Amino acid sequence: MPTARDALADDIKELMDAGQELRDLILVNRRAFAKGLKLLDQGVPLVDALSQLQTAERRTRMTDALSHFEERRHRLRLSITKAGLQEGMSIGDIGRAFGISRQLAARFAKEVHGKG
Repeated sequence: MPTARDALADDIKELMDAGQELRDLILVNRRAFAKGLKLLDQGVPLVDALSQLQTAERRTRMTDALSHFEERRHRLRLSITKAGLQEGMSIGDIGRAFGISRQLAARFAKEVHGKG
């Protein structure tokens, strides 16, 4: 049976993967922005430029990637909270480790225990 530390390690890896996916998408979008600047400089009508750049699809992919990253980030916070509590950390210790308020750390702890 996996321990809280095992789950923590898995969540770290998942966040790293989500971060890499987000980074890759940002680089792709950066190239599209450069192309967009060229289209603007060339006087291409905005409606045509946005269509060529597949702006709607690009926005959707970015929104999804950001949401996925943020979900993984939150899950990692909860894993850290769970492992920390199991290892004897207090809510205050967890708050200080994250640089957040004790109240927010307490909310994480409640969420870990299914009460939030």
